[in-house]
Amino acid sequence: MKLAWTTALLLATFATAARADGPAADDVAVSLSGLSCLANPGDAALDETGTKLTLEFNNVLASADGGIAARRAICSSFVTVDAPRGWTYRVKAARYLHNTILPQGGARTTRTSFHFQGQAATLGQATTLSGPVEARGWTTVHASLPDDASAYAPCAAARALVFMPTIEVTDARGGSGELLNAELELEWKRCD
Repeated sequence: MKLAWTTALLLATFATAARADGPAADDVAVSLSGLSCLANPGDAALDETGTKLTLEFNNVLASADGGIAARRAICSSFVTVDAPRGWTYRVKAARYLHNTILPQGGARTTRTSFHFQGQAATLGQATTLSGPVEARGWTTVHASLPDDASAYAPCAAARALVFMPTIEVTDARGGSGELLNAELELEWKRCD
């Protein structure tokens, strides 16, 4: 019985280590730092597949009632992903949980911007929701990225992902939008 259990454990370990589309999630360490907009600085959750990273926000609120400066909210955060040697990753999409209240004619734009520390180019995309709407829901912003090295974390270099979600509300009559959390969809590949 002990031999069968040991063999099963070894096979399960080998299957996890031999994953072709990315490293085993247990082999990836993630840490988070940033401004007070993060609900749990230092805490980022990577799912068991190693492809979804969840960040929780605190007070990322844009309101058309509060003047020009309050209409836009940005959360700058630095995500360090320590992957096993030989692997790199990119952000394929960002999915946001939000609260939104917009009158007729109002609009809320959610923008995803990011780059790896030391890179000049900022990658990302935006999506807009038009009013009237009063909802709590998910918005997905697909990062239309080049399929080249500029979209991936540099191999053999420890560089943080600088992640800057932005929410903006435009309407003189009121309206608000709040980001509650983000799920980053990661895509892995072997280093060349």
